[in-house]
Amino acid sequence: MLLDESGIILYVNDHGCRLAGMSEGELVQHAFTDAMIEEGSSKRIGDSLMKLLRGQQTHFNHESVLEREDGDSLVIDWHHTRLKGSDDESAVLCIGVDVTLRRKAEKNLAWLADHDPLTKIYNRRRLEADLEKILHRAGRYGHGGAVLYFDIDEFKLINDTGGHSAGDDLLCTIAGRLRQSQRATDLPARMGGDEFAIILDETDEEGAKQAAERLVQNLSSITIRLGDLSHHVSISLGMVLYPQHGQTVEELLTHADMAMYHAKRLKHPGGRWHCFEKNDTGQEMMRRKVNWRARIEHALANQKFTLFYQPVVVTGNGTIHHYEALLRMTGDDGEMILPGEFIDVAETCGLISQIDFRVVQLACHELGRWRRQNRSVTLGINLSAQTLDVPGFVPFVTTQIERYQLNPAQLNFEITERSAVANMEPAQRMMREMQKLGCTFALDDFGIGFSSWLYLKQLPLNYLKLDSSLTRLLVDQQEDRAFVKAINEMSHALGLRTIAEAVENAATLEILQSFDVDMVQGYYLGKPAPHLINEVTAPRSA
Repeated sequence: MLLDESGIILYVNDHGCRLAGMSEGELVQHAFTDAMIEEGSSKRIGDSLMKLLRGQQTHFNHESVLEREDGDSLVIDWHHTRLKGSDDESAVLCIGVDVTLRRKAEKNLAWLADHDPLTKIYNRRRLEADLEKILHRAGRYGHGGAVLYFDIDEFKLINDTGGHSAGDDLLCTIAGRLRQSQRATDLPARMGGDEFAIILDETDEEGAKQAAERLVQNLSSITIRLGDLSHHVSISLGMVLYPQHGQTVEELLTHADMAMYHAKRLKHPGGRWHCFEKNDTGQEMMRRKVNWRARIEHALANQKFTLFYQPVVVTGNGTIHHYEALLRMTGDDGEMILPGEFIDVAETCGLISQIDFRVVQLACHELGRWRRQNRSVTLGINLSAQTLDVPGFVPFVTTQIERYQLNPAQLNFEITERSAVANMEPAQRMMREMQKLGCTFALDDFGIGFSSWLYLKQLPLNYLKLDSSLTRLLVDQQEDRAFVKAINEMSHALGLRTIAEAVENAATLEILQSFDVDMVQGYYLGKPAPHLINEVTAPRSA
């Protein structure tokens, strides 16, 4: 647009007319602030334009909302520049950029910082941040409260029998019950997996116990269908009081977790709860930890770890780009034990890096075998946070590459979003050393938290993997589609290739194809197997 010395529109191009939803005749000879600026901002912006025309400044930039006559609202980023004519008259050149979609995407990503994308309630990060503030306020004013921490009994059975969609539906149902049944001041959150927590601020022990009873009864009334069977949901709930049972976030959540596992030993139909006691020592968890530590050490010493492989498929043509190497432990009776059973224990016991070393060794051994068969394969290998700071890891990888005569580009290491941000300096250092060798890196589980988005440019990444919680409900949830599309576009702008996990049906694949997501993986394309899958089971185009 071009404005005269009074701020009247002299000229507007065709694109400006289309954005405003008006003709040139409807805009020309009208004041810019009347035609293009919402009423609440018109005076402030008009004053700044006058300063521009009087020569008090040469440039002025602002964002404002453009209310169209059809009811739509656009966010426009305006840049105003003073032009000096030969006859001493001034004019203003106005360039407006439509940033509506960008601002909407930023708002959606900011929402992800505090919310679980599946259940739409607060996430662990938000609960911990709010609990810290609440504890500070409680200590200052001398009031107490409680934290309820629970998980769903036999949730793995529900997932195995009814599929992940049944498990996801149940999680959303429980989140809905939490929103409806709690006080407005209570704060429910999904802590991860099938675990939830609720902060009950400014309540006493009796009030907290009544809330726990009501919650157990409320959730035990949920019934779901698993095939031809009807399953009654039950939960195990642990309760802690503050400041009696802890004065820090870590203490309270640890004690609540102990109380929850103690509740699992109680025999109450439909669910159970237990209030933490000082003599609760977490003996059951300690026994479990000692037992699993022994099993992990036995597996490391006796070659009981093996790899399964899941294909990662190019979205455009359906070809296999690479495979993700997925760890399994072989039990004494030959059963395959999933990492969810032992990884947490391995991390707390300091054994996780030994497992990472073993995975790299197994992967390189297999890559060497396939090389001798003239098969060119790339593997995605998951790394834990602890391994990022192990000095001997890069030399070990170098040795394995040389031993099996591999191309380093055949190794694509995956680190989680949380691990990268929590260990930024060692992650940067190790990743740069590995990339000098020729290896590549993917940031895994992106979308659970938001903090790492600001650090993406600082990490030498090649790929970004969208967390499964963002893709499982793409078909039904418009908000999730907006999140995935925004993250994909921003990743491409940063030069990253994107991979979507948990693609379990043709409709999800078609949506991801329409968004130009680079690669996909999931049960619809190929399940993890102890051998390479040469072709995906899904069609090449949805």
